[in-house]
Amino acid sequence: MGEGVGRSGRSSASSSGSEGGIRATSTGARGLIGTRGAYTGGASACDREGCAEGRSFSDYEKIDPPVFRDDQPSDMPVKESRGYKFCAVATVIYEGNEDHPMVERLRQFRDNRLMMYPRGRKFIDFYYNGFGFRLALIMWRYFPQVLPIVRKLFDRIIPSLPTSLITENKEIPADVFTMDFVKFCLVCTDFLHKKAKAREAKCLCVGLSGGIDSALVAKMCKLTGMEVVAITISGEGFIREQDVCDAQTVATHLGIRHIVLDMTDLFEKAVMYNLPNHAHIIMGLRNTVIKEVAESLGGFLIGTSVKTELYSGLFSPNSMAGATQPLESLFKTQVYALADYLNLPDCVLKKPSHSGINGDGDDSFFGLGCALFDWVAYLIERELSTKEIASETGVEKCVIDAIKRQKKLSDELLSFPELHFK
Repeated sequence: MGEGVGRSGRSSASSSGSEGGIRATSTGARGLIGTRGAYTGGASACDREGCAEGRSFSDYEKIDPPVFRDDQPSDMPVKESRGYKFCAVATVIYEGNEDHPMVERLRQFRDNRLMMYPRGRKFIDFYYNGFGFRLALIMWRYFPQVLPIVRKLFDRIIPSLPTSLITENKEIPADVFTMDFVKFCLVCTDFLHKKAKAREAKCLCVGLSGGIDSALVAKMCKLTGMEVVAITISGEGFIREQDVCDAQTVATHLGIRHIVLDMTDLFEKAVMYNLPNHAHIIMGLRNTVIKEVAESLGGFLIGTSVKTELYSGLFSPNSMAGATQPLESLFKTQVYALADYLNLPDCVLKKPSHSGINGDGDDSFFGLGCALFDWVAYLIERELSTKEIASETGVEKCVIDAIKRQKKLSDELLSFPELHFK
């Protein structure tokens, strides 16, 4: 989404930590294979032996993930493990051509089918945690005569693998996302004004990321008539420079005060450690700093989360900045429509949803795109069965079930069960 604050770090219960969560990656399909933020698996640096001896977190040097390069044949077409996009076994079988049509179809099967099932995600984690590369290395070194046989087998099986997320293209009904723009603006601005006055806030603060959600929230705040302060975090090599420029454009367009803080040094220190996902760390730090700045100004920080995030996993309960979320009743499709109605700059209206972190791709919303995904979420909200939703939208049942699991996980992450103690 690109909305640093409110939508923020991608809530990610990794697939090993929860049946409903979907592991985050840095590929372009983050909405499909990524939730943001929460780390549930693996030992942290402070769980290691050294902490028992009184060593601090900073005593640990960066530990690089394993790369299997030792004693490889010089002519082996696969030289190292290159992450989630890379399929070592298939690449070796197809003579080192990672762009071969069969290899690409396997990727589509992985993303569009295996990733939709908890067991499929566990297998993918196992494969990409070194098993796949080791297997490719063994086949290449010790059993080269097997490769042509396996290739013939792959040539017969792979074309029959299901890769489509949609069984039939259907038009989204025009009235699904209709809303009264004027009424929403009046209700929203009145709500924000009363909340700010109740807290005796000196101003309204918004984490302006350069995306559509935060831009719309800034506009809502401006319509209250109160002083508005936009806070943007920059970081060379970490935060997309274009997003910072777009945030400045929005602030100028709205005529609001704009604070830009460069956190490059802090980000560089934070990513030195072997933690699960640097993007999560960067987004968490970004939102923490925004909260502190807003508090120092005596401001009331407004969040930027939208309803779509509960279904896609593009949020994090630990990094959702803002005491209130005025857009939480809107789907992303409605956010774009309202922003267009309010004449926000094209730099945000035409920008795809993304996290704003360098290296992260655009959000694909489970591979469906924003509008179709919102339609499915809309029908889930109305408690239609998976079969009914599949019939109405043309989306595969496995995708609908995966979205339902993600919504359930989101609800669990945002709930705070009461502790009954006598």
